[in-house]
Amino acid sequence: MPAGHRMPRDSCCGCCTMGTPSSARVESYRLCAVTFLFWIASQEDWVGPLISMIPRTTLSVFLGIEMMSKRLSGLELFEAWGPSEPVTLRIRNILREYSQDADVFQELLQNAEDAGAQTCRFLVDLRQHDDTTEGLLDPGMAACQGPALWAQNDALFSKADFTNIIRLGAATKERQDDKIGRFGLGFCTVYHITDVPSLLSGHTMLIFDPNVTHLQKHIHSPANPGIRLPLTPHVATMFPEQFRPFGGVFGCRPGEDYSGTLLRLPFRTEQEAKDSQICSEPFGPSRIRALQTGFQEMYQYLLIFLKKVQEVSLTHLPGGSSSPENAQPLATVKREKLDGMGNLNIVRLTATWGSEGVANYYLLHSCSAKAEAQELFEQGGKEGLHFSPPVAAVALPLCPATAAGRWVPGVHGFQGRAFCFLPLPIESGLPLHLTAAFAVLSNRKGLWDATEKGKWNRALLRDSVLGAWLGALSQLRELYKEGLLEDYKYYTFWPDVHNAKHPFSEAAKAFYQALINGVDGEQPVLFSDGKKWCSARHAYILAADIICVQQLNPIAARIFPLLLPEPQIAVSLPSWVETNFKMAVSPWVNSLCSHRDCCAWSILV
Repeated sequence: MPAGHRMPRDSCCGCCTMGTPSSARVESYRLCAVTFLFWIASQEDWVGPLISMIPRTTLSVFLGIEMMSKRLSGLELFEAWGPSEPVTLRIRNILREYSQDADVFQELLQNAEDAGAQTCRFLVDLRQHDDTTEGLLDPGMAACQGPALWAQNDALFSKADFTNIIRLGAATKERQDDKIGRFGLGFCTVYHITDVPSLLSGHTMLIFDPNVTHLQKHIHSPANPGIRLPLTPHVATMFPEQFRPFGGVFGCRPGEDYSGTLLRLPFRTEQEAKDSQICSEPFGPSRIRALQTGFQEMYQYLLIFLKKVQEVSLTHLPGGSSSPENAQPLATVKREKLDGMGNLNIVRLTATWGSEGVANYYLLHSCSAKAEAQELFEQGGKEGLHFSPPVAAVALPLCPATAAGRWVPGVHGFQGRAFCFLPLPIESGLPLHLTAAFAVLSNRKGLWDATEKGKWNRALLRDSVLGAWLGALSQLRELYKEGLLEDYKYYTFWPDVHNAKHPFSEAAKAFYQALINGVDGEQPVLFSDGKKWCSARHAYILAADIICVQQLNPIAARIFPLLLPEPQIAVSLPSWVETNFKMAVSPWVNSLCSHRDCCAWSILV
């Protein structure tokens, strides 16, 4: 070492004064060597070999010792201090938004649709398996061998799915326009029911334990509270009790690859509820019954606007059953597009609950935005706001007529609902069901009303939804002209602004404005006298002072149509429709026309 360069004695570990080297001393030598090298590198006037050019981490790895900073960290010189949120707290906060247990059905169905599945099945399994700790992955798993909810679909999990399912609230599908999940929150609804969900797809099994109370032997960090394992024949043999509940459920044979996705959600026991940091309420018999009731209330709507899943079912397996094959069917809904309808998209949804069944028919029609919503969509992309493509669809209820191949409107007792692919808990007050790429609150309980997202929703209603609505009515017009639609008035599926709920009144007002102002420069041809059809420009109604005179009304109604030249036609206009025109369009009429001795209002000249 050059003169004037002497390493301080207190910087040395003391290995130089030790006797015969041992394994412990070798470690000391390494520590001393790297300390010495680091000290040399700190001398500005050192003229020896350019050891300072060698990265310190490289030297540490080469010599097989820890970095000094890491050793100091072990001495608690450094303390971990940064933003953090326990997994259990994050899940608990998410569950506050998803307040209903039945939400789990929709969220798991949503995942099945996004995965491209055609069937999605649920099973309420009340069996209690042996209360033993033998043959389990961990003794703590004994609490999970009781009653459970199963969910199954016929699509395999992808590599991305296995990664995304552990990313709470990461919105991993937000920019995938073909996906209906958006927020990365939906899977967390399973924690309403359970503390320890498990999932099997292919040969891979996941088991989550956010409380770290059931898999303590295998979970090393609360930040990663779960395990992933290959369910091979060897693993199934090593832990037979762990996988015994899976045997025979939706065709599962533990140890064999599963051609689909199977979830098991053991209902939270009273003891688990006491220990849980997620939910302190056990999921007992009363809540299980309520879960089934919740499914019954909305299952008939689930498939109306889905494209891939064609069947959903719920079955029940009593506690004393020896095999899943004894499961009793509770509910099934199937979706089928009718053949032989030309360009009409009429679907039949057959819903069965127990021994009772009902078939609902809908004319579906979709439309892409052409104006306001399309502009917002393009503008949002430039400003970093990601909206889904502005596409909407409507479903108009129909019923088969007595005569084969004919239809009648199914409006009796009908309540229009809003959807964002799946049903939302929102009645629209409109005479149809509608769906669009709405900006939905993350818990799917409502639509955004404020900010740019609220503006987007209103634009969808005035643009995409309106276009789908008018298109569906044009198809009904053609069906009527062919003699295949009975008991139909041209205004049967027109809205009443008074009944429309916010913000769906936007669509109702836009409907009447479009009849007068037109769409793309043309007025929709949606007025009829029962034989001929016309636009608002050629539709005429008798003046109110004529209609009110009892002696004149029948005579005028008979003579007036004969006095109108082509293409004008006389139409009847219910008072509620007239009121809606006055509310939505001002002025709603702009001329008083005389035809010989009869006076009539033209809707528009």
